[in-house]
Formats: sequence, C-alpha cells, structure tokens
Amino acid sequence: MDKQAQYKILETCPVMICVADPLADRLIYCNNEALSLIGERWERESISSFFSSSKEISGYIKNFSKESQKLTWGHAINGRWIVFSFLPFLEYEKPLLIITGTEITGLIYEGYFDLSKTKDPFTGIYDKKSGLQYLESFLESAKDSQSPLFSLAYLKLDCDKYPDKESLEKHIIKFVQTTSSSIRETDIFATMGNDSFIIIFPKCPVGIVENIITTIANKLDILNGLEDSLYRFNLKHSILEINEKNKDDSASVLAKAKALLNQ
Repeated sequence: MDKQAQYKILETCPVMICVADPLADRLIYCNNEALSLIGERWERESISSFFSSSKEISGYIKNFSKESQKLTWGHAINGRWIVFSFLPFLEYEKPLLIITGTEITGLIYEGYFDLSKTKDPFTGIYDKKSGLQYLESFLESAKDSQSPLFSLAYLKLDCDKYPDKESLEKHIIKFVQTTSSSIRETDIFATMGNDSFIIIFPKCPVGIVENIITTIANKLDILNGLEDSLYRFNLKHSILEINEKNKDDSASVLAKAKALLNQ
C-alpha cells in the first residue's frame, strides 16, 4: 500500500491524527479531524510552536531521540479539551512522531474528568488521592441509570523478591511505562502505593478490559525474557464492572477488587 492510500485511510478516522518529523520540528500530515482543530496553519508551523504553551512538549520535541517514550498531555483548543498522545515511530527510515488527539470536552462537563488532579512525581501517573477522587466521581455517576458503565482494574506487582530499592524502582517505572502505552487516552491510571495500581476504564465493558490487561501481561512476559530472573514481573490483577446497580463506596469496591486478586 502506497503512502497516499495510507493517508486516505487516516482521513476517515474520527480522532485527530498527525504525522510529524520530530528532528525537523515540523508536521508533515494532518487528517481531516486534525484540520478541524488546528486549521490550515499546520503547514507553516513547527510542532514546538504549536504546543508552545507547554514547556514539557517543547522539551520533548527538542530532546527527541530513539529512547523517547510515549507522552500524553491535555490541552484546550478553541474551547475543546483534547487529550494528545505523542507516539514515537522508529521503524521508518527516519524517526517519525505520531500525534493523536481525543476530545474529552463532554466527559469533563459530565464530571468524568477534573484536570486539576495531581500526578505522582515518581511514576508520572495519577497519585493515590487523585485516583480515589476519580473513583468516587465515577461511582457517583454510575448511580444514574442513564450514565455509561465503567470498569475498574486493580493491579498488584509482587515486589518481595527485589534485592534493593534501585531495582524495585526501575521495574515499577518500566511497568508503568508498559501499562501506559497499552491503555486508552481516556483511561485513568493511578498508583495506590508502591506496588498497587488502579485503572478506571470509562464506557468500557469487562471483555475489552480483559483484552487490554492480557496485552499488558504479554508485554511483561516479553520483558521477563530479557531481564535477569531475579527481576521478573509478577503481576496479579482483578477486574470489576460497575453500573447503576452498584451501591458500594470506593473503599468497598477496592476491598472487593483486592479480595479477587487471590481467587
């Protein structure tokens, strides 16, 4: 399939998709949904200038390399809240950066997202307080029979076998990066402590969540084949589907999720 045919397929996608040359700091393609957000000016603007309001994005572009990881960032454009994902693509003859954007404006107005929530400085994902606040918000919304369901995954790493703090921290970061690259832009990933995590999957049934968790587990198995056996990823998980019939608070839901880990 030639490049023009590939671009034609991208035109039909309902999310913003841009292809960028990070080394030249320029966009080389935007689909129709992206044009509806940023207009024709993309052809004459650099990536860093378009995202100039974010020092994080400007620094990410400036320091782009083969070691660059996926980056997610939320921003408002013309009154529309967009979650952008920056995905390095290194399999081409030169590095490319795929930029996708998913609009979450409606979810914010419905109370699903509060962009003031804070991130954990160690892992870069939502901290425990924010994760619990999100869970409470989703549980409250689920009491309305008109609200879409959501699913909750509780993940726990077996960290007892790590010989030192440095090895433990290294593997927690690798786990967070692997998991973050496997979930959707609208999913909420939060730490519950050193070895425990939750992921809230809005509008997502258990079957799809199981597929996502299987993808994460498969990636960890690949990493296990590359790492020293002392540092293997041993992951336990449980999944709960929440709908309008749920009457439990966050503490009870988490207790159920923890109890399912050992079943």
